[in-house]
Amino acid sequence: MSQLAKLRQRINTIQTIQKIAQAMRLVSMSVHSQLNNQLGYLNAYQTKLDQLTSLVQATIPGQIVIPKQQRIMVLIGSQKGLCGSFNSDIIKALDQYQKTHPLPSEIVVIGKKLIDLVQRKHEIKLKITKFNHAALNETAQIIMNLVKQQPDTTEIICLSNQNRTFFTHTIQITTLNNQSCSQLNLNSDLLNEYTWIQSQADLAKLLLHKQLSLNLHSILLNSLIAEASSRFRSMDSATRNAETLLETSNRQYSKLRQAKITGELVELSAIFQIK
Repeated sequence: MSQLAKLRQRINTIQTIQKIAQAMRLVSMSVHSQLNNQLGYLNAYQTKLDQLTSLVQATIPGQIVIPKQQRIMVLIGSQKGLCGSFNSDIIKALDQYQKTHPLPSEIVVIGKKLIDLVQRKHEIKLKITKFNHAALNETAQIIMNLVKQQPDTTEIICLSNQNRTFFTHTIQITTLNNQSCSQLNLNSDLLNEYTWIQSQADLAKLLLHKQLSLNLHSILLNSLIAEASSRFRSMDSATRNAETLLETSNRQYSKLRQAKITGELVELSAIFQIK
């Protein structure tokens, strides 16, 4: 009877784990859909801001190119686990990057789970443990405040996961320049659509700062989307594995229970025959 009790307890445990995995899978899909909707609006806004920034920069004669002085590397992981190789892929990419490029002295790590992995090998300048869709703006602002405190910072190197498709993600290394934006091929007649109160130099500086913040926001948002899809895949695999294990356990329980019943019947039959 002890074997039957242990199997029954095992089945109950598997059922509980399966329910938790199914719930987390649904939550991950919901978060993924919500963030994807935000990404559409963000991309539209970012495209318009890039155009406006390029227009303003194009009207400023003799722009000064500032040489590279200080770089900050931002590693973006997850705050929670149960998302497969999401964080370990960042560590592998960091080791690969270190072989070909010297690491910047300033390393910022986002996500509690990734912090635990990175701090074993590298010194971390800034740790951001609270990272989710609710703290997205706050996280981007923390990094921008760090850039403000270091005026000689000219580049921000972001290493993050980005979705290739819903079922696969890849590591992306993005270099953000703090001094200039990417120039777009624009029609000069578009300048007539805007009226500027500030000087063009002040406006360009403001727009560059806004563009840098928005690019950071976009990278962080894409990382959260990749995290949600990675956690969905992990929980979907866990749900299917639990279902397979549950079928096997139920089959073992039924065989053992049937063998127990058969044994008791044989014993009763033998008693009656003796009498």
